[in-house]
Amino acid sequence: MQRKQDTSSTPQLKAAEQLSDLKATGQSALWDLQADMGHFEWFGSLMWAIMREAEEARPTSMGVIKDLASIGNYLAVDRANILCGVCARLEASLEGEGGEQ
Repeated sequence: MQRKQDTSSTPQLKAAEQLSDLKATGQSALWDLQADMGHFEWFGSLMWAIMREAEEARPTSMGVIKDLASIGNYLAVDRANILCGVCARLEASLEGEGGEQ
């Protein structure tokens, strides 16, 4: 009876694991980009609403514009913080897979 060869350290297995990890990283990056598309749609809506308020120039417009700008600022800062973490994880993943050396 032949002993089964330990393949846990074979280059093919390691490459397959790296490919699987890279696919998971790519899928995660795709989800983050899709979330960014949603944020940009929100920003577009905010900018439209701000323009409309500015054009109408009602007595209450300045307060509404400030509130809308505050919402836009919150969304931008929040997404920038999220993307900072995403980039750090992606960079670490790529470096771990032999990307940058």
